[in-house]
Amino acid sequence: MKVYDKFNNFIEKKELVSAGDKILLGVSGGPDSLTMLDLFFKLSSEKNIEIAVFHLNHLFRKEAAKEAQFVKKMCNDYGIDCYLEEFNIPDFAKENSLSSEQAARKIRMDFLFSYIEKLNFDKVALAHNKNDLIETVFLNMFRGCSLSGLGGIEAKSLVKDNLIIHPLLSISRNEIESYCQQEDLNPCYDQSNEETIYTRNKIRNKIIPYIEKEINPSLKDVMIRMTNLIKEEDDYLDKLAQNFYSEIVLKEGNEEIIIDYCQFKNLDEVMKRRIFFNTIYKLKEIKADIYLKHYKEIKKILNKKNNKKIDLPGSIKVKKEYNKLIIKKGNFEEDIKKYSIKLNLNSKIKLPYNYQIKAKKSKKNEGWKKEVIKNNRCLVDFNKINFPLKVRNRRTGDKFAPLGLNGSKKIKDYFIDKKVKKSKRDKIPLVVDNNGLIIWIAGYHINEKTKITEETDNILKLFLIEGEDNNE
Repeated sequence: MKVYDKFNNFIEKKELVSAGDKILLGVSGGPDSLTMLDLFFKLSSEKNIEIAVFHLNHLFRKEAAKEAQFVKKMCNDYGIDCYLEEFNIPDFAKENSLSSEQAARKIRMDFLFSYIEKLNFDKVALAHNKNDLIETVFLNMFRGCSLSGLGGIEAKSLVKDNLIIHPLLSISRNEIESYCQQEDLNPCYDQSNEETIYTRNKIRNKIIPYIEKEINPSLKDVMIRMTNLIKEEDDYLDKLAQNFYSEIVLKEGNEEIIIDYCQFKNLDEVMKRRIFFNTIYKLKEIKADIYLKHYKEIKKILNKKNNKKIDLPGSIKVKKEYNKLIIKKGNFEEDIKKYSIKLNLNSKIKLPYNYQIKAKKSKKNEGWKKEVIKNNRCLVDFNKINFPLKVRNRRTGDKFAPLGLNGSKKIKDYFIDKKVKKSKRDKIPLVVDNNGLIIWIAGYHINEKTKITEETDNILKLFLIEGEDNNE
């Protein structure tokens, strides 16, 4: 059967596309996504659908910028819209203790979902193929997965109310390579896919070929049949778990979910485990880093009489509080280390969370405007400040007047607008004068009330140092 026919049949069988759909395609420029783009382009007139492309430059490799331009040119040739974004995934992965793959997936999905919302797309299409599905099953199995892990990749799934489809799951990598040659697509190739330092690549390049040669040459077809059966049974168990969850959930939000512990503890162990994992996935938004060992740790605190809590990967915290099981993304209030430290002129203080701040007084000169644009320093009118100064982290209800904005704003709302990660918000130093006026959200913004004007004579300079002293 031709690749296009397989693609079309799979879409119809799984009901992935409807007439009039507006679909955003995630395209890297590799063989899989380029094949998906070409197939969707051919399908678009037949199904009366509208397609556009999103591409993310992860900044992993030096070729990434050229690949972004390649995708843009392909879209121009097809006459469809292309949305390009750039994000430093290596730094993000390091800061958040994620693997490169997990970090890339999270940022890519965040961008895709933002475009869905802004431009009213109906769904996102990703180009995982039959080989990816099988590799994922092996990867999950070697890590010790649940039933859902053996189901591999879903043909369609709902994430944060956004529909994700995988229309190439019936097509193998060999078929995709052949299709690219036949259609003269000339995709980009990521050479790291051939390196055996990554677990997935070892599965792809060594384990699967060995099994096909020595045990079962029809491995892929056998595993596809197996995953289909597992998915059916897993879906049924998920429906049961959702019914129980609806009965025992007391509060459900984007940052916190509270479950009735008395009802939860009386459930069958299989249902308890499934509800626990599904609840965490609601907060994490990606099914990664949470395993059976974490559930066993949770069981230990559930069996304790006193209130206990535990930290899980992905900034998830779980606490048993009387008859409630609280699952939260970020810190509980009592986990936040509050501090308030006096800051003298011409001195430097060390702060929690690896920050330092120093202050000095100087005369206003012509070069002050060049200094003020740097994020790591604050220049304000010395005479508008009531000394002494202190440095602290935020408190509930904190407000300040951002430079250039009429009126005041809650610090919480400011952080939300600036997309400051929740895990970082309580660590950021605030410089406050003796009247409680927040002069500077260190590294971000100064107060309108203390800005330098034509009348300013003396300047207060504040310097933020992260990590080791840079002798500023």
